[in-house]
Amino acid sequence: MLKLSGHLFGWEASAEVADFYERALFNHILSSQHPVDGRVIYNLSLEMRGFKSYQDPYWFTCCVGTGMENHSKYGRNIFFYNDEELFVSQFIAAELTWKEKGLKVRQITNFPEEQGTTLEFNCNEPVKLTLQIRYPYWAKNGIEVQVNGQEKRIDQKPGSFIAIRRKWETGDKVEVNIPFILRLETMPDDSNRVAIMHGPLVLAGDLGPEDDPEASNAMFVPVLMTEDRNPANWMEPVAGQANTFMTKGVGKPRDILMKPFYATHERNYSVYWDIFSEEAWKKYQLEYEAQLERKKKLEEMTIDFVQPGEMQPERDHNFKGERTRPGEFKNRKNRQARDGWFSFEMKVILGQPMGLVVEYWGGFAGSKTFDIMVDGEIIVTENISNKKDGQFIDVLYEIPEEMTYDKQKITVKFQAHEGHIAGPVFGVRMVKR
Repeated sequence: MLKLSGHLFGWEASAEVADFYERALFNHILSSQHPVDGRVIYNLSLEMRGFKSYQDPYWFTCCVGTGMENHSKYGRNIFFYNDEELFVSQFIAAELTWKEKGLKVRQITNFPEEQGTTLEFNCNEPVKLTLQIRYPYWAKNGIEVQVNGQEKRIDQKPGSFIAIRRKWETGDKVEVNIPFILRLETMPDDSNRVAIMHGPLVLAGDLGPEDDPEASNAMFVPVLMTEDRNPANWMEPVAGQANTFMTKGVGKPRDILMKPFYATHERNYSVYWDIFSEEAWKKYQLEYEAQLERKKKLEEMTIDFVQPGEMQPERDHNFKGERTRPGEFKNRKNRQARDGWFSFEMKVILGQPMGLVVEYWGGFAGSKTFDIMVDGEIIVTENISNKKDGQFIDVLYEIPEEMTYDKQKITVKFQAHEGHIAGPVFGVRMVKR
């Protein structure tokens, strides 16, 4: 997308395209490389309680190569020019040499840790042209521009370019100040799930080390208890740390340290947060308690349980399979088979009607149709693609009584259809009906 944005801007100088480029560069590309050892990320997680999974540099796939290539391009698309105009598209320290004009322009900045930039001119002889400075969409508190110490009147609005036409000479200096503000950006389909932005930067909440044993707990990712949609009223700057804040009395069960996503490494984090009013929180608690009660009843009904993807539980249940592999998603072990199958032996009770409960993640897309079989007979054909977005779900399948009434064990098999994946399956349990 950055390569496409560069081409689009070259065809038509659009502040909207340059704004997108900045947003993607700092929040995605810069966030995807480890700052110490240079390892890169193929899939950059935006999950709530996610973490960054870096590629092994000694296993150099094409994906790793693409990831390395991304970080060689920070010097591109900073300046654009035509015969009459010089566009400052990105605020990145750089030096432009324009041989045809006998002009050098040096951009001096530590952006985004500095909220502005400085441009210095060096000319063989005076050069008449229009300097176009991007006025970012996020600069809702305005922008200040000084030319050789004289403040320029700004008539433009955020999301445009500020034009300065003059004859430029060696020693000319343009100083730009762009105050960052805190703001919320909501999910398109849920105004109460938000990201917190500071200027062009998305902030990530530091939730602790990656190996935190509490990471699977339901309240590991705090919620924000407030009806105030202006985060400046409930976030405090952390002294000595640029673009870093602490929530103030709104985090439940704890307040959260927020810092730029690109500066978050080897930590559990979240960039999305659920906001609740007191009334909405009470409703959520009731739903959560009902879910816990349902889980408790399911445990009480359980005769046997196997955790797919974990070696000992699978061995204990006589695991078999072909073209299958274990996996992990949202800190949960699982198993799947592509054009293959896997099976477990499960305990049943003589004369007791039985059911099979399988746990899935309902948000997976793609070709995921498979048969579930008991002792070689199909009891159901399942397709879990887009079954229930954003949730783990338990699905109950009734087993015909004649399959279990005179047995103490049965074999449960997951068989993928041709060209499909069986699973991923996160839990398999035998329950009393």
